[in-house]
Amino acid sequence: LLARAEPWTAREARLLSLIGGAYAEARQLADLPHRPPVRHRARRWMLGGAALAVAIALFPVRSWVLAPAEVVAADPAYIRAPFAGSVRQIDAPPNGPVQAGAVVVELERAQLESQYQVARKTWEVARTEYDEAVQAGMSDPKARAQAEQLRGRIDEEEAQMRYQDDQLRKASIPAPMTGLALYNDPSEWIGRPVEAGERILMVAPALSRRIEIRLPVTEIGHFDPGSAVRFFDNVRPDRPHEGRL
Repeated sequence: LLARAEPWTAREARLLSLIGGAYAEARQLADLPHRPPVRHRARRWMLGGAALAVAIALFPVRSWVLAPAEVVAADPAYIRAPFAGSVRQIDAPPNGPVQAGAVVVELERAQLESQYQVARKTWEVARTEYDEAVQAGMSDPKARAQAEQLRGRIDEEEAQMRYQDDQLRKASIPAPMTGLALYNDPSEWIGRPVEAGERILMVAPALSRRIEIRLPVTEIGHFDPGSAVRFFDNVRPDRPHEGRL
């Protein structure tokens, strides 16, 4: 802003207009951002690209695989059928607590009890025949010899009776430890035939758990012990659990 007491003449106004334009152009050029020469910009791009390549080369590339997994007991004790039969009932609720020594699984006993009664009756008959032969052997040598044979039969029938009694005891399977009885549904087992050694359920300590990963054959690779594992459970998949292989 220029001012003075005397009015500006037309010539002075034209000169001031030219001077004002020159100042305005200089001010605009001063406000423009500084741009380095082309060769300097190319060098910076090259250095930046090289740094990015080095950073990508140093970034760790890890092998990984996605596989189904579930939470299982770490140190379970399995309850198996001692002999072939069928399950009569399970005395522990699914995933419920059990005490060591308490009966958890009971197998059908009707046939076992029938076989035990037959063995016991046979043993009693053999015992009666032996007593009669011993009494008759006091005066009859033939009966005395027969008593010796009956004595062996008594031992044989007694062994069979003890075997059937042992089978009856095994029909009630106790819990081997205190913990949780892990199985799905008791209705799936009631009346179900089982083979000798077949697993019915397992008992595990309450805080004994691990993650079991079932890796498909097509995804088998080499993973060192201690490799990182991330587990997404069905209840809260947005909060994964971290672990180690």
